[in-house]
Amino acid sequence: VEPQDGPAFELRVDRPCPALDALLRQHALACASFITAWNPRSQALPEAANRARQQLLAQDIAALELIALPGHGIPAEAGWSPEASLLVLGLDQAKGLALAARHAQNAIVFHALGEPSRLLLSPVAEAD
Repeated sequence: VEPQDGPAFELRVDRPCPALDALLRQHALACASFITAWNPRSQALPEAANRARQQLLAQDIAALELIALPGHGIPAEAGWSPEASLLVLGLDQAKGLALAARHAQNAIVFHALGEPSRLLLSPVAEAD
């Protein structure tokens, strides 16, 4: 993630993120969600289609009037490319999962201040 007013940092599942905690404190917020609209339901799409989907996600987040910082989801599996993503400050678990479902995403990474980041399955993934 690349904040405008500080150095880039890594958000990792099941690990604390002091840099994100500091950013949340700076904005007097308690949580953040890392989300993408790329490759819905883990189905690879052409880059142009993914960029269009990501723009729709960005519009949904802008409507919530929340701060969204650009980042990239780095895949753990071979054969996948990094996915453009957004770290949305103040996006709580329920709204993050609702956005994930709306954009056909299997999961988000949710971070609560002072806690390790967690991978949360969206209702889309749970229905499978």
